[in-house]
Amino acid sequence: MEASNTKPEKMNLEQRHIGEFQRIMRVFFRRKLAVLGLIITLLFIITAVFAPLIAPYDPYAFDTSKKLQPPSAGHLLGTDAMGRDTLSRLIYGSRISLLVGIISVGIGSIVGQILGLVAAYFGGAVNTVIMRLMDAQMAFPGMLLMIVIAAVLGGGLKNVIIALSVSMIPVTCRLICGEALSVVQNDYITAARSMGSSNLGIMLIHVYPNCIPSIIVMMTIMMGTNILAEAGLSYLGLGVAIPHAAWGSMVNDGYRYLLTNPVQALAPGVAIMLLVFGFNLMGDGLRDALDPKLRSVI
Repeated sequence: MEASNTKPEKMNLEQRHIGEFQRIMRVFFRRKLAVLGLIITLLFIITAVFAPLIAPYDPYAFDTSKKLQPPSAGHLLGTDAMGRDTLSRLIYGSRISLLVGIISVGIGSIVGQILGLVAAYFGGAVNTVIMRLMDAQMAFPGMLLMIVIAAVLGGGLKNVIIALSVSMIPVTCRLICGEALSVVQNDYITAARSMGSSNLGIMLIHVYPNCIPSIIVMMTIMMGTNILAEAGLSYLGLGVAIPHAAWGSMVNDGYRYLLTNPVQALAPGVAIMLLVFGFNLMGDGLRDALDPKLRSVI
């Protein structure tokens, strides 16, 4: 009899989990703008993954005899001042932007989540020290902090990732700390402590899972923010070093020819705008889909 009672309970639990996932998907895919953002993001990801197959030319091969050519059948977006195919460099530039965005968001969010969980769970002096350090860092404008770090460390892909990761830590830390503080006040946390559960076990099993929805939304939106920041650093000459194809440096190279060959600056600028726009739309859709109050209505 006990076995027969246990089996239906397990089935009901599985059905509840499936129903929850279906509700999340239903809310997300009912948001047309969120679906548009997902499509835009997936197109850029596919372009980055299959760049060697899609790019019509070698993005680093230059021919000064073909410099600053207008768009044509041979070069759909023309060529730059070094005679390199603009479309090929644009395609390869998506790799740099997505790589920088994914790695910097990953590193910054992991460090910020750890600090936020520790501050919320232990509270007291630990919380005060961590939060004051985060406040001190947030006192500096984000872009200014990234410029200083990139200038001190020098240009290059690795240093840009470090600069973006450091600037993201306080945002993640404060978000997770706020979410975790509301969780650690619950009775089941007190019960877990009284039963002898370790601090690490309580944070990972009981506290952290309740913060995951906010983390997903934050990371999605920060992807667009960091991609835009990387483009800004590359535009200023503090980002990805030459000869790598980076959208920010392409805008910097092309703005000199806005009157004679505007495609050189407009093409990478539009690419940056679309990718950031896609991540922001997708983040808004995920926020709505992961909101329990909204899912209970829709």
